[in-house]
Amino acid sequence: MRYWDSPPHQSPEDTQPMFDSLTRPGARQYFVWDLAGEVIGVGGVHSGDELGFLLHPDHWGKGLAFEGARAVIGHFWTVSPSPRLTAEADPCNRASVGLLTRLGFQVTGFRRDALCVAGHWSDSVYMALERP
Repeated sequence: MRYWDSPPHQSPEDTQPMFDSLTRPGARQYFVWDLAGEVIGVGGVHSGDELGFLLHPDHWGKGLAFEGARAVIGHFWTVSPSPRLTAEADPCNRASVGLLTRLGFQVTGFRRDALCVAGHWSDSVYMALERP
């Protein structure tokens, strides 16, 4: 959670309320990602059209976030008339920016010092994926 909009959580118990709010039925279009019955992350759409995802570090680099995000995008196009999906990431988060790029997102903007978390300012890169 180094690039999240809050300081890193100290325990799974700290993460649980956020996880519950993202996956509560009807709250948002978020889905639990599991692998062989083990929860490994979440992904979905919030704020109307913004794609978000969170994957446990044990599963990074295996293509699972790509697979999950691609399924979320397909679902979004099916249930929403929105002409685009958006995303925001810290440009230092090369894995997320790379994932979004592989998914077809294009950079639409950049903001320096966009967010301050625990006294540390970070930039943001804004991206969009047009409806096919």
